[in-house]
Amino acid sequence: EPAPVCGGAARSWFIITSAQGRQPAAHAQHAGVDGIIVDCPVRFLYSVTVMKRLLMYTGIGLIVLLAALFFVYPFLERILYLGDTPHQADAIVVLSGDLEPYFLRTKKAVELYRQGYAKYIIFTGYGSGGDSGEFLSKIALHFHLPEKAIIIEPNARTTYENFLFSKPIILGRGFRSILIVTSPYHQLRAFLVAQQLFKGTGVRIYTCASHRPYGATVSLNSRLHEGRFVMMEYFKLLGYYLLGRIA
Repeated sequence: EPAPVCGGAARSWFIITSAQGRQPAAHAQHAGVDGIIVDCPVRFLYSVTVMKRLLMYTGIGLIVLLAALFFVYPFLERILYLGDTPHQADAIVVLSGDLEPYFLRTKKAVELYRQGYAKYIIFTGYGSGGDSGEFLSKIALHFHLPEKAIIIEPNARTTYENFLFSKPIILGRGFRSILIVTSPYHQLRAFLVAQQLFKGTGVRIYTCASHRPYGATVSLNSRLHEGRFVMMEYFKLLGYYLLGRIA
């Protein structure tokens, strides 16, 4: 038998797993047997059939993804959304993670303060930039919030810690109710964590979304951006449940 060559005139060979062992490419193709063409000792090419299947599956995957973004995503976001109707409380709690450049959580909290829903706003979070309670308090001052209304919790790095570290402040000041302001996709987890940590304290928990869910009213690019947070939120909810941080 002639040896396989790389770039020569001789035919390439098929590696076929069968009782017949190794057969010439022409014979293997005539028999309708799929295999891997050995073009060089260190180079393997997938058969045309395999490549067609890969392209087909990729196309199907993209279609499913786009369908999810347009039809399933608004439904998934709605489950996490608890509403944007505010309630009177002793203090508003703004959670870290208020993204630049809009600062929707901070802006909503200041708006509620001006409307008389609370006398204090607690900004909670460590981090830097939009993830810092200290930084958000400065943004609130820019929105003309009085300094006397600001309380800062500077150590929290997670949603759980937002409430764990704010709890002594809330109880220490004698607050009997709090109004949580956060993003729509973050509302459910924040509310469940607060309920768990303040169980038995007599503190009433309310929540108000910083804005309404975008749903089907925004562009594909916006859905891709916020859809990432929505999908991650479901994994975080599962993780918090397994850790016993929510019930």
